[in-house]
Amino acid sequence: MRSFQDIEASAQKIIEICGKGQLKKSDKDRLLKVQAEMYACIENLLECDLCGCISDLLVEIKIHGISAKTCRNCGIKVLEAGEIKKASSRRKSNTTRNVKTESKRISSVKLEKKSLPEIHAEIESRTDLKKTEIRKIQKLIDEIPTPMNLTNTIDYVSREVEIAKLKIDLDDLKVAIKLIMA
Repeated sequence: MRSFQDIEASAQKIIEICGKGQLKKSDKDRLLKVQAEMYACIENLLECDLCGCISDLLVEIKIHGISAKTCRNCGIKVLEAGEIKKASSRRKSNTTRNVKTESKRISSVKLEKKSLPEIHAEIESRTDLKKTEIRKIQKLIDEIPTPMNLTNTIDYVSREVEIAKLKIDLDDLKVAIKLIMA
């Protein structure tokens, strides 16, 4: 159970670091280091062949030519029963993936991507925003440290616009953000 304790300790470190008022680059580096430690611990976890539970320690038992990697509880049950009763194997999805259509779909999306000046011109035509305001909105979106979904981005940028005391209509702001993030 050492891996679980290490994962819990890493989670506590992350909570401790994030609990600070203002994070710095050194905090980000520490977070990445703790994340790597946590990921390594998670990678060490193994799945019991019988019950599917996750553990950091499994025992391989072989009875009557049938072997299984079992957790502590299943190992005891198998030894008491004198036989290994494996559960039916997991069904794999019957759907086949068509790689050609997926690559076509991805490439068509890439082709539709517009350049920033085109996007800015479209925003300007759809809203009452000036080019300078559009550039400021673009800069605010670009400065977001981690990717956000559309609603969180709208909330974040609208707050930043309020802080910067820019007089931008909320509806125009929403249209601009949607077009920039599309």
